[in-house]
Amino acid sequence: MSQIAKSLIVIILSLMFLTASANAIPIVVDHQPRAAIVLPEGASQQVRHATQLLQKYLQQSSGALLPVVQEPGANVAIHIGRSAYVDQQKLDIAKLDGDGFVLKGIDAKNYVIAGPTDWGTEFGIYEFLERYVGVRWLFPTEVGTYIPKLSTLDVPATEVRQEPAYWSRQDYPIAENWTETSTYNGAAAEWGRRNRLHSRIAFHHNMKNLFPVSKYGKNHPEFYPLIDGKRYIPTDDNDYQWQPNFTAPGIVEEAAKNIKKYFREHPEATSYSLGMNDSRRFDESPATKALDGDKKNYLGIGDVSNSYFTWANAVVEEVLKEYPDKWFGTLAYSRIAEPPTKVKPHPRIVPFITYDRMKWLDPEIEKQGKELTRRWAAVSPVLGWYDYAYGVYYQVPRVYPHQMQNYLNWGYQNGVRLHFSELIPYWGEGPKPWVYNKLQWNPNQNVDALLNDWYRAAVGEKAAPKLREYYAIWEKFWTTTAIKSKWFTPNSQYLRFTTAEYLADVDPQDIKRSRQLMDEVVELAQTPEQKARAGVLSRSWDFYEASALAYRAEVEAQTAIPHTETEALHLLDNVSGLAMTQRRTELIAQMQDPKNPHTATDYSRMNLDYAPALRGEHWGSGYLTNLLPWVQKSAKVRARMEELAKSGTPVIREQAAFILLIADSKSVAVTKNPSFEEGTLKASAAINGAVPANTVGDAAFGWALWKLKGETGTFALSESQAHSGKRSLLAEKMGNGAPTQYINFEPGRYYAIAYVLAPTTNTSQGKVRLAIQGIGHDGKWVSRAQGGRFEAAISPRGGQWQSVIVPFELKEEQQASIKKLQLIVGTSGLAPDSQIFLDDAGIYKIP
Repeated sequence: MSQIAKSLIVIILSLMFLTASANAIPIVVDHQPRAAIVLPEGASQQVRHATQLLQKYLQQSSGALLPVVQEPGANVAIHIGRSAYVDQQKLDIAKLDGDGFVLKGIDAKNYVIAGPTDWGTEFGIYEFLERYVGVRWLFPTEVGTYIPKLSTLDVPATEVRQEPAYWSRQDYPIAENWTETSTYNGAAAEWGRRNRLHSRIAFHHNMKNLFPVSKYGKNHPEFYPLIDGKRYIPTDDNDYQWQPNFTAPGIVEEAAKNIKKYFREHPEATSYSLGMNDSRRFDESPATKALDGDKKNYLGIGDVSNSYFTWANAVVEEVLKEYPDKWFGTLAYSRIAEPPTKVKPHPRIVPFITYDRMKWLDPEIEKQGKELTRRWAAVSPVLGWYDYAYGVYYQVPRVYPHQMQNYLNWGYQNGVRLHFSELIPYWGEGPKPWVYNKLQWNPNQNVDALLNDWYRAAVGEKAAPKLREYYAIWEKFWTTTAIKSKWFTPNSQYLRFTTAEYLADVDPQDIKRSRQLMDEVVELAQTPEQKARAGVLSRSWDFYEASALAYRAEVEAQTAIPHTETEALHLLDNVSGLAMTQRRTELIAQMQDPKNPHTATDYSRMNLDYAPALRGEHWGSGYLTNLLPWVQKSAKVRARMEELAKSGTPVIREQAAFILLIADSKSVAVTKNPSFEEGTLKASAAINGAVPANTVGDAAFGWALWKLKGETGTFALSESQAHSGKRSLLAEKMGNGAPTQYINFEPGRYYAIAYVLAPTTNTSQGKVRLAIQGIGHDGKWVSRAQGGRFEAAISPRGGQWQSVIVPFELKEEQQASIKKLQLIVGTSGLAPDSQIFLDDAGIYKIP
């Protein structure tokens, strides 16, 4: 290149720089304001609040307080929202989606932030703060808000014009209009709004509200479903275990009347939900069956889309006569998961296709899911997606941002315009919720750039690489390991978030490395703000780590059956997992304590009554129960157990003492016939459903045998195997069944125990669960939250009897809620050809 050419390039670049500088509009110079915020006199409260945030964050960043005025003055004017001046600039703002906006420098003295609606203007302000000030709302609260320090702020005049790819965006329960007042919900709602969540259509479960039984139960029982030949009338207005009879005479007119009344009373509402109740119990009347036939959908359950959409279309047509601009959302879920074949959904109905699209990591599932979306798109002009991006119930960080980008981008390219997710985040997931919302606004973004932005803003340049490696470990786990595990369920709409079985596949080296990385993140974070955010992530890892290690102890305990005294002693030297079980229990209590100073960021919405398998208070206890036979016959093992009974770790100390107590037989049986030696069975034992004990065997037998409806497995007494005595109870090919027995309530300390054997030739899948269930004075089960259920489970392994033990205590004050106890020794998820022997099962009272 010649010297002349080089000189020309330098001149051109210099001119470009000077032009860019000339076009830059000064907002703050050396911490002093050089602009005023112009807010029209008639601005709404929504826009006024967003303007106050603009003023607040500019001041926190630069120290400059920009005045808010109604008319421009000598300084640069930042015009907020639609005004006579803004409308004169011909920016075509009205052509944008309501959530869209324009940012533009009109000249050296005027800059515009405006959208066609108040929502658009608000989101434009957030874009201005993110793009030019560098603000990031990483996670809720001021701790999660990153505000860089600036001395000078010059804003380019370049036009920025945006509107969302997904017209409606909501991450449950983070709604922009959330009304609960708790610290968690308030902070999460603010965070979601800053990150441009905006739910714009109603579509969720709503039939029980449209047809309340208090209004229609007596006068219109035909509105309710015919199930198994009987009319089901809901028990009360909160009962959702039903769907309407969509073919009942008058049900279209009544629904339309109620919806029009709703719109009269709520003129601001733009939509109404026609979403089904959360139940598969649909009507089975002849008229309904004539529309639906016997077709099954891709989930393997009966398809009722034809009867549902025939009804929904008629209702919408009637409502639109009076309210022609309204929308109607619904769930393409369960038995309405596939599009109808006899009608097309009305153009004003928006179906939300429900699916956990992390499962699209499986190529065959992805192919089926995309084909389903295309079939819906062929009959419905507007589509929504409903996702399950949990979130809080997962026991290690469930992050898969690249997969999120893949399916959100594909969805937009194929006509999906609304998005809802059951996110329920735990903020230990780090960038996941933030990136998720960014991709809903614009799915065609560079995910790695977004992640690096989040890491740097959260913990600083030095710590960011460590944090990036930490989350990469868990993205790899979920996208490569978990989808190949036994936990992964291909034939369902969502993955099983109420179980922790995937933890069995976590690599111990990943746990170790994650601990190292998180400690380095905390160490390398520089500023107080970075250290505070690192603290949030570190505390979350404490819980994740404890969960992973405690569950590993549980897995090992279920398989570590000592065959020799040496093996038994080795197990006693490796009970550290029990300490993690206790640590995890303590952390759960801290996370759910409303007095926790970190409630808004550390709070867990994990409902352990809803997901009892995640309680984990007994994870790893099988280490000690497996040693019970050796405590009884080996002096060395007993001596070591006695040492553990003096441990400084309470959970180890208590369980060791408990095993010694059982070994010394200082307890009294309160249930009958634990070894199944007494009495006989009758043929009626093979019937489905719960049955009284005296119809199953003679009085001496004492047990009732229960099976899930439709279960084909059998129970029989057997003398081929016995833990004690001569016989045991054999459950053969039993998917879901249980021997059960009742005792009257009496305060005191107890334990339940059962011995389980899977023959060496048939190592079974699934679990055997030992449960003690409280029965109330009304005959109903008492919830775990009320102290009404205690349980533990084992996965039977071939060749040796295993024990499962549940300690529990009944207090006098519980007599008001519990009348009886039900002992249940249940099987679930066992292999079709399984054989399981049960013996020495009972409840024992400790003196």
